[in-house]
Amino acid sequence: MNPHALVFIQLECVDALGIPSEPTGSGFIIEKSGYIATAHHVVRCWDEKTRRSYAPKKIVARRGGPSEPERPADIIKANEDDDVAILKLRGAPRTYPTLQVCSLRNPKLGTEFQGAGFPEGSELQAVSVTFGNVTGRFWSVAAPFAAGMSGGPVANQNGVIGLVKGGRQNVQAIRQMIPIHVAGNMIKDAAGIELRDCEAKPVDRGGGTTVVAGPCKKGQQEILFTDYSVIPPRTEKRCI
Repeated sequence: MNPHALVFIQLECVDALGIPSEPTGSGFIIEKSGYIATAHHVVRCWDEKTRRSYAPKKIVARRGGPSEPERPADIIKANEDDDVAILKLRGAPRTYPTLQVCSLRNPKLGTEFQGAGFPEGSELQAVSVTFGNVTGRFWSVAAPFAAGMSGGPVANQNGVIGLVKGGRQNVQAIRQMIPIHVAGNMIKDAAGIELRDCEAKPVDRGGGTTVVAGPCKKGQQEILFTDYSVIPPRTEKRCI
């Protein structure tokens, strides 16, 4: 999974009482001109008093992590029922790295995946990658995703098969994902990409990365890998 195609998403929100907030989430680039897939609730502000969501004043995206330069983004397509949204980066045309998407409609129990995103907390500048497997109906999964990873990609060796599904802030253990095929029509209409079918394959557990104890070298991306296939789960910092 190319970490340079992952996107840190931040909203500018002001509730009915005039109280500002900047909730964050994750997404990933699906088309080279800057189309981003994410969860619908990631691009909605939340008012704790009224228990309702509302549109943000502004959406910014940072490709590669919270410390990277920001670019404004617009909502192109959104589906609240399926919890999926497609964004488009603004600015001069350029070519972005992408993640391939494919449809896996009926995953078998034990189907392996890796999920990625940006956990909440300004001190967490690295991508977090979680390994796990499908454990039941409705795409429930064995691995807990951290809050802030909502909207990030869930992939096997063939491509992205789903998105991390989460809730509001303070969610500690998200254990569901959104199958990418529910967004098939949105992805085709917005970005011109038609989903292909993909079979379940084992995920790559860090090939091409180097486990490190110190800081990454200049030009490398820092990634946190968490492997839930072992007991106890193992987390390592890697550079790619």
